[in-house]
Amino acid sequence: MDKKQLTFMAFLFSISTIIAAVNTIITGKNKVFTLILAVITLVLHRKSKK
Repeated sequence: MDKKQLTFMAFLFSISTIIAAVNTIITGKNKVFTLILAVITLVLHRKSKK
C-alpha cells in the first residue's frame, strides 16, 4: 500500500476508535475491542508517517 492509502486507513480507524471509546464509556462493555482498535490505529499512524 502506498502512503496515501495508509493515511486514509489510519484516519478511518481513528474515527472508529473514538466511536468505540465513547461507546465503551457509556455502556462499560467491549473494553478489549476498543483496546485492539486503538492499537491498530497507532500502528497505522506510525506506518503512514514513515
